[in-house]
Amino acid sequence: MGTDIESKQDVYNMYWAIFCGIIIATGLVVNAFITLVNIIDWSRERSLKLCDKVLSVLCLTRFLLLWFFLLELIGGFMQLIHFSAFGTFCIFYIFELSLDYFSRWLAMWLSVLYYVMITISKHALVLRLKSRIPMITRYILGGSMLISILAATSFSLSGEEYPCVQNTGTNVTGNVTSQFTQPFILTSVFLGQCLPYMIEIISSLYLLCTLFIHVKRRVSSASSPNMDAHWSVMRYILVLNLLSMCNFLGNLSIWFWMSYNDLLGISLGYILVYSYPVLHSIVFIPSNSKLKREIRHLFHCTKLFCCSMKDQLDSRAQTVPQRSV
Repeated sequence: MGTDIESKQDVYNMYWAIFCGIIIATGLVVNAFITLVNIIDWSRERSLKLCDKVLSVLCLTRFLLLWFFLLELIGGFMQLIHFSAFGTFCIFYIFELSLDYFSRWLAMWLSVLYYVMITISKHALVLRLKSRIPMITRYILGGSMLISILAATSFSLSGEEYPCVQNTGTNVTGNVTSQFTQPFILTSVFLGQCLPYMIEIISSLYLLCTLFIHVKRRVSSASSPNMDAHWSVMRYILVLNLLSMCNFLGNLSIWFWMSYNDLLGISLGYILVYSYPVLHSIVFIPSNSKLKREIRHLFHCTKLFCCSMKDQLDSRAQTVPQRSV
């Protein structure tokens, strides 16, 4: 009976690892593609739009983060984490968590940047913010990186008496905390996940309100509004918020259910967390004319390559019978 349960568990772990590996591999390709397109464009023009700069930093951060996810997935599947030194594991996890938090802050600032640029509000504060965004962006990104590192480091202090600093001689399994309400964990979750999620929600709600007010004014006027652009922006905002909410719930699910050793809750949480850097980056492609053009060009080149390979195989298949004759 115990052998059957263990075999079913091994099969489940294998399928789960394969599924998560496919998600991570897709994310590596998507984020590498966006980063390379912007790097090539910068090498040609020697300049990039502000949104493209932030998007490039975001995709590069996610590319590195997904490699950490892949290493963690391989280590967990091959049961290597349990044999690693706790100090090494803490350093690895602080880097991974810092990249995760920093990518979350970058995604939030990129969404806010898009919202501010397309908002129709004539408020003096919004207009002033639009004019000062290019000057303060580097300071915002630097501050976000510092907050991410501090939040990740505070998570490493979540055990008794700083386990990542003092208990370097023990293994990982002996230092897993079971108290979700510890102050260091709450500080890390708030700074790394809750705060950027709240800012993104507030900014998106403000943009939706300005869009509704703008549409209402145009409907009341003599001219009939073209709603296609407005509905496109609204769908875009809702998709970004839905993905951010799924990532937020996924992280909370991992941290919460890990204290109860609930395998299903932890697995669903990891799937949501692994999917977020992939799907969120894919959403930016249709809204970016340059990326859309390059992806069409890539598909066209791939189609031509496949057609040429098919023609070569057909020609070889026709020459073989002739030689035999």
